[in-house]
Formats: sequence, structure tokens, C-alpha cells
Amino acid sequence: RAAPASNRVERLTPELLHASTEESVRALLREGESVNTRRAYASALKYWAAWFELRYGRSLTLPVAVPAVLQFVVDHLARTDRTGQLVHDLPSRIDTALVQARYKTRGGALSLATVTHRLAVLSKAHQVRALPNPVRDPAVQELIRRARRAYAARGARTQRADALTKDPLQAMLATCTDGIRGARDRALLLFAF
Repeated sequence: RAAPASNRVERLTPELLHASTEESVRALLREGESVNTRRAYASALKYWAAWFELRYGRSLTLPVAVPAVLQFVVDHLARTDRTGQLVHDLPSRIDTALVQARYKTRGGALSLATVTHRLAVLSKAHQVRALPNPVRDPAVQELIRRARRAYAARGARTQRADALTKDPLQAMLATCTDGIRGARDRALLLFAF
């Protein structure tokens, strides 16, 4: 005799995720991601979309072609030209449009850290969709490796924030509540200090 429909357990295939399992995985990944991370990723992807639209005259779709990623890098990183001047390949009309639309705070090349962050976000967008990842292409990886070396040779260093001192730490500790979240926040601040 067959078990009632409500008591039947659906057989799963170990090689494939069930649709409901895929949704549960996505939900846990979303839930475990910080608001700031989501905001930073969304901002970087909006920049990619705006740049792509202005550069190529069409909407950004994934997967992005490797030549477009290489173009993004040379558009945004400074390089030394034959006269010894630092230049980048982003046309001034596109640069101005990105600034006017508030995708960039100012015209000119972006920092190496900003470009590598935007590449990391694009890479993650491809990874989560199981698409061929143009950022992992050897040509892109080599270009970034050499760009880091060139920036280091020019003496371009990443800006580090000043270390937290006792007075600002005490001011932050004073904002922590008495509950369990406050205790957690105090512990994190003191551990980081």
C-alpha cells in the first residue's frame, strides 16, 4: 500500500540540486552577507553597467567578454606615456558623463584598489551564475599583475587609515548598549584594538 501523499519524501538526486534547495542556498548566502557588502557590490555593478553603456552603446550582459574587461582596466588605470606623463584611455566625454551621473566623484584614473575591487565584483557576479569568468582569463590576470608592479615602481602606495587611538575607542565604546549586542560590539572593538 502506498503512503499518503503528505507523508511521501521526495527522492533527490545527489548529483543535482533540487530547485527548493537552490533557493535555500541563495537565501542563506544573502542572509549571511553584510548590508555594506551588498551595497558595495551593487555600486560596483552599477558602475560597470554605466561604463559599459557609455563605452559600447549597449547594456551590460553577462558573461562579459575578455576584451571588454581589458578595456575597462586600461580605461581606468594610469600608465606612463612616451613623454613620461600619466594617462588613461577613458575618453574625456565618458569620464565627464560618469562624473555628472555621480558614478565617479572626480574625473581621471581610478585607484588601483578601486579597479581591483570592481574586477573582484565582476568576477563574483560571473562565479555565482556559473558563467565563464573573464577576470580569471590569463590576459586579464597578467595585466593586473603588471599594473600592480608598475604602480609600485612609481611609488604609488595604498592609503592606510590611521590607527585607532584610545580616545576615539572610548567614544565608540560609550555608544554600545547594555544588551547582548552591545556586549558583542564592545568585544569586537576591544579585540580589534
